[in-house]
Amino acid sequence: QASSVPAVVVVATIVAMTSAPSVGSASAVFLHLATLREDVENTEARARALWDGAAFVGELEPEVELNVGGDPGFVLTRDQFESLPGTLLEALVSGRWESLVLRDAEGRIFIDVDPVQFRAILDWIFATKQCASVHDMPPSPAEWIAEPHRWGLDQLISLLGLEGREELSPSKCQVRVDMDDGKAYTLKELLAKYMDTGIYTAEEVRDYWFQDMHPTNQEDLTSEETEHEQVPSLAKCTPDMQLASLLEEHVKSVVAEGRDLQERLRKAEEDEQQFHFEKEGLQLLFGGSSEQDIVRFNANGRVMATTRATLTHFESSMLARWFGGDWSLQESELVRGAVRIKQDSECFTSVLQILRVHRLFGPSAIPSGFPCRRERMKALQQALSYYHMELAKGKGKGKSALGQRVAQRTGSTNVGTGRHEW
Repeated sequence: QASSVPAVVVVATIVAMTSAPSVGSASAVFLHLATLREDVENTEARARALWDGAAFVGELEPEVELNVGGDPGFVLTRDQFESLPGTLLEALVSGRWESLVLRDAEGRIFIDVDPVQFRAILDWIFATKQCASVHDMPPSPAEWIAEPHRWGLDQLISLLGLEGREELSPSKCQVRVDMDDGKAYTLKELLAKYMDTGIYTAEEVRDYWFQDMHPTNQEDLTSEETEHEQVPSLAKCTPDMQLASLLEEHVKSVVAEGRDLQERLRKAEEDEQQFHFEKEGLQLLFGGSSEQDIVRFNANGRVMATTRATLTHFESSMLARWFGGDWSLQESELVRGAVRIKQDSECFTSVLQILRVHRLFGPSAIPSGFPCRRERMKALQQALSYYHMELAKGKGKGKSALGQRVAQRTGSTNVGTGRHEW
């Protein structure tokens, strides 16, 4: 707390404390620093142990092939999301979670989400990288994609760690400090400054903005300057100039150490939180741990796939009984290894999406709107009745702690606002 108090007040406090040893004495301050230092070292050690334990040892291919909900047409590069550190997309292709990934029979990483939604997110990220100005940023795909695929897209964007990312939707009023001259610039102002030289491209300037410049706000700059100006000269507050100087240096040293320890603790706690966010988030996306957990379907000629965890989410449904027990498929029920489905592909895609959204986010975060075209609602309701999916009663198995946090973070305005409950 001392970091927000003018130095002269801290000096007066230290003088008072040293003159009357008590619970609030100087010795208590140093005891607090020692305790904080131990806490920092323990937290840093825990964070290192977590990441070291998950580290992958071996050769990594430069490309990452994905099977997204049965669509194998995704090939990403390891460095594709370096500009989005801390997101599940960056974690997915980074290689640090190779021991955790779910792979299909051809060795592709399988993630159990809607492939149309996933492709729209990739296109959105690519489009933002091409923009030279914040004013040209494309809107989130949740704002323009057709309704059946919009259903649950906001929640998926949040789960991936993309919600509110400055790189995708930066604040137009935010400024950053340019280390070159120490001045604050908006992205538009920075582009004008450096592109006029003809030396840098728009992409290079954007990379510099996002990766090297420190974000702040004009209000913060004004506040810091005002606070600095309001700190009175220590010389005016004490008759003994030499003693005041020594005290001031001592207080500065103590405050600086406290700030450094607090910053180290914050970073270590963030490392721990990031580890659990990535691990739990990827486990949700995968929905399984072995090839046997992946189930392929052929609905009227269209191949799609999901996981047994998704299919068995509603315990009383026919899908849960078929794929959660010892029931075995007959050869006549398969088409090249995919389960033959007698519903049309559009309808069964909506069934799978309803199951996925429930498994990932739980019933409290179910989106408003429709998981299929409105003219197909009757057919979808018939399919849900056929599969005995008691969705409105919320009889799913619940969700992980991460799913609960995502639901709380994304869905308060969406929950329960739709015409139907799924």
